[in-house]
Amino acid sequence: MSSRRAKPGRSKKGKEQAAPAPQDGELLALALEGLNDRERLFVVEYARSGNAAASYRVAYPNCSPERSRVGGAHMKARPHVAQAIERTVSSLVASRAEVLVRLGEMLADGTIAPAARIQAAALILKAQGGFAPERVQVEHSGDVAQVDPSRLSLSTLRELLAARANGDLPDGD
Repeated sequence: MSSRRAKPGRSKKGKEQAAPAPQDGELLALALEGLNDRERLFVVEYARSGNAAASYRVAYPNCSPERSRVGGAHMKARPHVAQAIERTVSSLVASRAEVLVRLGEMLADGTIAPAARIQAAALILKAQGGFAPERVQVEHSGDVAQVDPSRLSLSTLRELLAARANGDLPDGD
């Protein structure tokens, strides 16, 4: 069985066929195309860690720490290596929409542990602004000291006391 992708072309009916989308491994292979073995090692490690010196040590394990700092900077500055890093990172990073779809699938999957499903739900809510604090615009005119506390609701009094305790209101004398 061949692992080659079908080439775009015409079907038997004469309609244009699109090439199938490359899979994750194929995207990575395309991103690393044109690099030698050490450059490939550097790019893959750099995409994983973001550390040029450590990535250089993976590609050149016997180099000194000083050489790895200099060599990592030089390797990263090579135009074809920099392009490969960019392509590799973009092929490995899922889009926001893809992440939300995967989290939704986890949430719907009854075979996944309840704690993981709850965490997936929390992440979906967080991504959609579900945990944003509610803000209420309050306007007043006049001196706050003139407010009659007996006319305030219990919840408003609690909020004022909490605000004072947090240092958000000056002490009233």
